[in-house]
Parts: sequence; C-alpha cells; structure tokens
Amino acid sequence: MATYSTPGAYIEWQDASAPVIQPLRTDITGFIGLAQRGPVSTPVPVESVKQFEAHFGSFIGGGFLAYAVRGFFENGGKRCWIARVAAAEGRAAAASSLAWNAGGVPRWQIAAASPGVWGDGLTVAISTVFPSRTVTVPGEESTRWINVASIAGFQRADFLELQQPGGVYYRVVSYVDPVLRRLYFVHPDAGAGLPYDRTLDGYDRNQPLQVRSLAYSIAVRENGWPVAVFESLTQIPEHPQYAPQVLGSVSYPVVLPPNARLPKPPPPIVIAELAPGPFEMLAPLDVTPGATLALVAGGDGLADLEVDDFFAGMNAIMGIDEVALVAAPDIVIQPEQPPQYAPPPPPMINPCLGCPPPPQPVQLHQPPLSFEVPPQFSEDEVYRMQAMLVQLCEQMNDRFALLDATAAMAEDSAQGVALVMEWRSRFDSRAAALYFPWLHVTDPLGVAPTRRVPPSGHVAGLAAQLDLEVGVHRAPANRVLSWAQDVTIAVDDALHGVLNAAGINVLKSPPGLGLRVLGARTMSSDPSWIFINVRRLMLMMMKAIDVQTQWAVFEPNDAVTRRRITQSLTELLAQLWQRGALVGTTPAQAFAVRCDAVNNPPEQRADGQLVADVAVAPSRPFEYVVLRLGRQNNAFELVERGTVKGAPA
Repeated sequence: MATYSTPGAYIEWQDASAPVIQPLRTDITGFIGLAQRGPVSTPVPVESVKQFEAHFGSFIGGGFLAYAVRGFFENGGKRCWIARVAAAEGRAAAASSLAWNAGGVPRWQIAAASPGVWGDGLTVAISTVFPSRTVTVPGEESTRWINVASIAGFQRADFLELQQPGGVYYRVVSYVDPVLRRLYFVHPDAGAGLPYDRTLDGYDRNQPLQVRSLAYSIAVRENGWPVAVFESLTQIPEHPQYAPQVLGSVSYPVVLPPNARLPKPPPPIVIAELAPGPFEMLAPLDVTPGATLALVAGGDGLADLEVDDFFAGMNAIMGIDEVALVAAPDIVIQPEQPPQYAPPPPPMINPCLGCPPPPQPVQLHQPPLSFEVPPQFSEDEVYRMQAMLVQLCEQMNDRFALLDATAAMAEDSAQGVALVMEWRSRFDSRAAALYFPWLHVTDPLGVAPTRRVPPSGHVAGLAAQLDLEVGVHRAPANRVLSWAQDVTIAVDDALHGVLNAAGINVLKSPPGLGLRVLGARTMSSDPSWIFINVRRLMLMMMKAIDVQTQWAVFEPNDAVTRRRITQSLTELLAQLWQRGALVGTTPAQAFAVRCDAVNNPPEQRADGQLVADVAVAPSRPFEYVVLRLGRQNNAFELVERGTVKGAPA
C-alpha cells in the first residue's frame, strides 16, 4: 500500500480478485435409526460415542443405531448427525403429576425428557430446602413489609416461609429494599407488584419472625443409580429458578453455525405446568419427606413402527446441509430381546458367628423394564425405504447413501448371494452403494458374545477416515475395519469377482490381511459413475462451486465478472489436482475452465445468463466429466453434461 505525507484524499485502484473456492468436508454422516431415548425426527450432532449415549442412550436389542455409530467412530469418523425414528402411536414419555396445595390439585407434571420405556426406570425425590434465612427486627410496623436483619440471598419472587410460635405464614417477595433492609409483600410502586402481593397480619408483632426462602431440591435416579440433582427450584413463575423454566421442554437448534458448540445433553426430566393459578401459589408443594415419585407409562413407539416413520427421519437428515453420507441401518432390523438379569443372591452368613437377622438389601436396580420390540419389515417395505433414501440423495445431489443387504442375504452363503444379486438389480443409481455381507461385533448387551450387524456404520467411519487423511478422491476401501470380529458369510475370490462386477461391495478377510472392505462401486450402470470416489468427488466439487460462487449473483455480466469466475474455478481445481484428486501430469491434462465470450454470446448475456464450462479428469487421463455453471434470472445452476474424450476446446 502506498504511503502519504501530505493530508488529502487519494484514490487507489485495485484489481478485485475473486473469492477462493475451498473444498468442503465430506466425512460427516447422517444416521437414521432406532434409539433408547432422545428427540424423535430431530437431528442432533455428536462427535463421540459418549455424546451419542448422552443424547440417545446405549445399545438396545431392538435397534442397530448405537452399533452403527460406534462402528463409525471406531473406524475414524469424527462427526455425525443422528435422527431417531419412532412411531407416533405408542410413543410417550414416562410421567407423573405433583400437587402443591392441600387440596391435591395437580399443578406440575414431571416427565422423562424424551419418549421411551427407559423413563419408567426414573424415580424423583423432592425435598424442601431453605437457601436464605434471616429474622425480623423491631421497626416501623406495616402489613406491607417486614424489616429484617439481613437481605443477603433474598430477591424478588422468592417464596417465603415466616414462622413464630403459634403460626406459619407464606408470602412472595415483591420488592427488596437494600437500604432499609425491607422485604416487601406488596410492592411500594403501584402497578409494579406481582399477582401474589398480599399484606401480612395476624401475627404477634412483639415476637420476631423466622424468615426463610423456601425452594425445592429434586434428585433423579435411573434404575436406582443417581443421575442428576437440581437445587433451589421454586414454584413462582417470575423467579429465575422457576422449576418448569429451568427444566422446561428440551429443544435442539435446527441450524448450527460453523464452529458452534455441540448441544448440551438434556436433563433426564422435564417439568410442565398443568394448571397455573397465582392465588393458590401461597402454599408450598405437597411434598412427603423421604418419598419418591416414580415415572410411569413410557412408550418406545417401536411396536407400531411403519415405513412412513423412517421417511420422517430421512427428511430430517436431508435438512442438514453439512451431511455428505447417509445410512439407515435399522431399515434391515433384526430385533433381539434385551437381557433379563436375575436379582443378586442373598449375602452369605458365617454359621460360626451365629445367625443375626440379614440386613435389608439395597435396591440398586429396579425390575427389568419391558422394552418394546420393533417389527421385522417385509422385503417390499425394506425396498421402499432404501429406494426413498436413494431418491432423496439423488434429489439433494450433494450426498451419498450407504445401503445394507438384508438379514436374509447375510445368513446363508448360497441363498444369500442369489438374493443380494437380485436385490442389486432393483437399483440403478450413482448416489448409492450396496455392501455385503454383515459383520459380527462384540455385543455390549452381553446376550451373546457377538451380534450380527449391518456394515454401513463401519463403512461410513472408514470413508470418513480416508476423507480426512487423504481426501474424498480416495476410494473408501482396503483398510482394516476396527471393532469387527468377522463377516457372516465368507466370500471366495471367484464369487467376489462376480459380486464386484455387479456393483456389490464385498467385506472379507483375505488371509493375513484382516477384515477389509474390498469394493468401491456405486449402483450405477453408467460407466462414468461406477466408482464411489469419483461420484463423491464430483458431489463435493458441485456443492463447493454452487455455494461459493453465489457472490456473482447480480454482478455485471461482463468480462471482468467472467474472469473472476474463471479465476475462482481454476484455483479450486488446481488445489484438487495438487492433492491428487484429478488425474494428469499437468493442470491442462487434469482440468479446463471456460467462461468467456465464446460460451457467453451477446444474445445469451442479454437474457441475463452467464455460463462457465468446467471439465475435470477425476479417474483416468483424458476422460472428462463436464459441468456447466450457468446464471439464469439472477440465480446460479450447476448441471452435469456427461463425459467426453479428450480435453475441451
């Protein structure tokens, strides 16, 4: 920049450079499936198995989602989005009501934070606490306030218990005067009070009043284990610690800005108002000391699960812009009953020490909960769901579906191969890939040493690992899979060749090489799109170009704008070529960009159109996939034109 020594106004002419188009992340996966708990059809981002468990619970016999998510993170995945699926029919959060007056009228409802039978394992213990204490002092008498020794800890909307021999009174603080050390029950300014403003009289003014702010502590246990404690909750809506406000309904952000912090796990319970009434609030909650409140009537919404419920989860995931891979392992669910644990044996008594009465056992676990089991979907239903997932990916044109073979295909080698070949023939899409067979993984539920699970979660993790290490142009294959014991069907080399040629990606264990994915084919019959890495590279490029060329909308349709667009596109393609994503010994062999007067004639510019032709070689030298970037009516469209031999003119 030039320097100036004389005061004045100066003009500097600078060439406006185009914004650089950066490659986008392609490792983020969206999972749709069945979970123990958590919001339904509401995508939630997680970055570890622990975070998944905090939002959606642990492994269940009725779902593969937790297994897929662990397979994703064990194999190198860093971030994924989860959409829980459950039927509206039969879906409910376990709940119980609570009264706060002597009449027993229900005022609050305490419920599990999300639907599911898991909530039936929650118990709530409510105890009365007194966060602040003081005593009245002699002073000017009034029925509208009291003079106190200290106002420390007291604030507006505190619920007070005032006690002296012969009486207990309840009032709400309307105003605190820190100078005169007064607690007002009726606000000194007209119109500034609370609905509960009441005068205080009838007590012995010659005796001091013991003054305490009254609140509640709620301790929550799940299956006997302590999970949360919430302190100093109040029953006055205007108080910042009002229980239905502190423990209100759980909500998740629909859109997270870049680098935003992940949503916090929800508390185990929520509290809702049933019948708020300010005049009845001048009495404490009807709490029995030492009693616990059991939440009941939770429902998983699995027994009535239907295809449309999965469609809702798919649509939710499609709304997340950063998702590049999608998987729905529970489409092919094979439910198992959860384990039933026997009660612990009674303690052993040494006969030499006599026979004292046995101690009362401490109940650490409640009786086993009756979890719902989802149905096994028919072949036609599985096809409908997988076809919808593929269709949505094709419509979005920025993400890729990982499909699992059905359980019947993964059980018997002879029949399974025939079934998976027939299944593959139902699809023809460049937006999806099919994986066969299933995997045996160590079962955390302990029902059996291992459990058969579909491989899409492991494959997504492998793809994410390679995307982060190398780039999306690296085929998601030929790396050892973690957290997998074996495959359900051993595929020999001859059969592997048949399946690979058909576009079925095989998982197998070559001698001495470990369990690997040995296939990277899409489900497309178009030779241009038979490789997953080629298709995903193009998806990333199209999305990056589409998102990062929006600056040119409403710019003048002239040579300067065309040069800036050419510069932006060239810099992106040069980056990809340097990373090895494009094939060619020189940039001219790897890509070409044209945005000039030749492909933007005057009549086209007069209609408000601007076109940039992009040709890249993603797989073999001189085999090009052609894109056309065009502006029509002040909006950009990106169109694939197919493949051509040789570099564009």
